[in-house]
Amino acid sequence: MTKHQICRNCGSEVTGNYCSACGQRTTTHRLDWASLAENVTSTFIGDEAYGLRGMNMRKGTVTTWLSILFQPHITIPEYIAGHRRKYFNPVAILLLLSTFYAIVYALVGKTYTPMANQDQHLFVWLFCTYIDYASLHPAANMLLTLPFFALALKTVFGKRAGLKYVEYLYIGIFLSIFEMTLMIFVLPIELLVPKYSSFYALTLPTFLYTAFVLWKMFGLKKRSALWRTLLTKGLQYAYATVAVVLLLGGILGGYYLTVPKEARQQIGQAAERADNNTEWEYAFGEFVEVMVGYIFKDQEPSSAQSETSDEAQEEQSAEVGTRPDGPHAEKTEAQRTGKTGQS
Repeated sequence: MTKHQICRNCGSEVTGNYCSACGQRTTTHRLDWASLAENVTSTFIGDEAYGLRGMNMRKGTVTTWLSILFQPHITIPEYIAGHRRKYFNPVAILLLLSTFYAIVYALVGKTYTPMANQDQHLFVWLFCTYIDYASLHPAANMLLTLPFFALALKTVFGKRAGLKYVEYLYIGIFLSIFEMTLMIFVLPIELLVPKYSSFYALTLPTFLYTAFVLWKMFGLKKRSALWRTLLTKGLQYAYATVAVVLLLGGILGGYYLTVPKEARQQIGQAAERADNNTEWEYAFGEFVEVMVGYIFKDQEPSSAQSETSDEAQEEQSAEVGTRPDGPHAEKTEAQRTGKTGQS
């Protein structure tokens, strides 16, 4: 029999080394320096997982991270197959790395020249704006495009592997941990080396790592793994582009239903020019600009109208004070009449 018959965490009866209701160990004692050291080592290195010390060790943050970097073909399939207790939460690792990278990036203060400017056409400006955002916030951009990467994996390997979308999303999370780690290690090189190339330092290693994982996980040939990885990357950005277009179309379409009738007529004329113009890109850009202009039209003239009304009031008051038939003129005439009568 164990020393503690009642679990200190949930109050259930305990018949072994661990509580069958909540999983807490029965050897729980008062907090001391030894317990603090145990918590630190269990977080970063590992802890016993099933009650037998030294067997079936649960990996900590660092050991799970190293397993993802150097043994992804073993770590990822085991985690998807159900070996969850053995590894630290990969989502937490990815968020920790992303936060660390964002802090270091902000402290370093990397200089960047934006590509987007006001003289560019609408579509070119949107594309350059995205490039600027992805360059200034690479960690956030990677997290935003992660669902589209999982959808691309589902499209390419759906029938072959039979995994759910969420499971492909976890594969993307594991792969993103490697990419984020590489971004952290490459950041000093990017700042110190004048002729730095992100293709050889970041893009190509990430591509080869992804191809290696897919090759081992799905039993592909090496050439097939490379082509499928390339197709997955292409579909990722294609899905992201379609999502952005649908989102913008939904916003503009919803606003079109609420604008006045005159605005709809002008928008309709812009749409006709877009249909008749052979350079559809510029015509459609003009159509979208008309829509966007009406969205912000009601916000800009408010201050100008108030200033115009104030100036008009001042001019009217000045005119009234100087006119001979104004109130001051009538008052002066009455005073003169009164003085004449008295005399």
